[in-house]
Amino acid sequence: MKNLFLAAAAGLAILSVPASAQSVQGLGILALDPVDEGNTVLTLNGEGEVRRAPDLATFSAGVTTVGASAEEALRQNARTMQSLIAAVKRRGIADKDIQTSDISIRPIMSNDRGEEYLAIESYNAVEAAVMEVEAAAMEMPVGPRKKEPPKIVGYRVTNALTLRQRKLGDFGETIDALVGAGANTVDGPNFMIENSRDAENEARTKAIADARSRAELYAAAAGMRVVRIIMIDEGRTSGLTSRAPRNQFGFYQAMAEDYDSPTSVSPGELNISSRVGLMFELAPE
Repeated sequence: MKNLFLAAAAGLAILSVPASAQSVQGLGILALDPVDEGNTVLTLNGEGEVRRAPDLATFSAGVTTVGASAEEALRQNARTMQSLIAAVKRRGIADKDIQTSDISIRPIMSNDRGEEYLAIESYNAVEAAVMEVEAAAMEMPVGPRKKEPPKIVGYRVTNALTLRQRKLGDFGETIDALVGAGANTVDGPNFMIENSRDAENEARTKAIADARSRAELYAAAAGMRVVRIIMIDEGRTSGLTSRAPRNQFGFYQAMAEDYDSPTSVSPGELNISSRVGLMFELAPE
């Protein structure tokens, strides 16, 4: 005979003790399909992980130019960007893997006293480095905005591409080609697997096996046996993470003038992981 009292008691417990969404869902299942009298319920998580070499990397590359007018800065930028796109195409990157990700035109300001300076509008590492180079080129100090009304003394144009590199063995040479074509900002890469479904399914299978193994362990320790799986919750599945150090091709590295050897890039491995919640019915031996 099914133990309806157990389900009712569990329902009361959920009112007095905070529970996860999985617990609430599980208790609802028990109300419809309660365990046999004398049996108990075990809820735990299973984890599975597989490792695969990446087959794709995304990164960004761009050009920042400065001119007396917005038109001049934009024209210079456009010429260099055309060289960048031609360079990556020569490296075998297809049109579908080249995407414009950012275009910006910003003024360079000075105050009324004639003291020119570069207005700091962003404090991330790449922006700060760009501003320092611009200031040095125009013999301007870098500083915060003054209280006096500013005036425009020049323009800065930034144009960036997001690129997908499929031949990872050629990645370093692609970076070198971009810098040689005039790129002064390069950032990345983010390694990934283009089609990760098989690896994800393997991780899910391992997660279920892990949960089942631990359920058997708990049941044996308690003098019980696993009767069945009552519920599986895939809402705990996680995705891909990289074991390789994230490679950064920052502003200063991209501005280097001499290259004694090609840029080194190590793809490493990716972790594909799954974390699944399961609910088991246990019966006495």
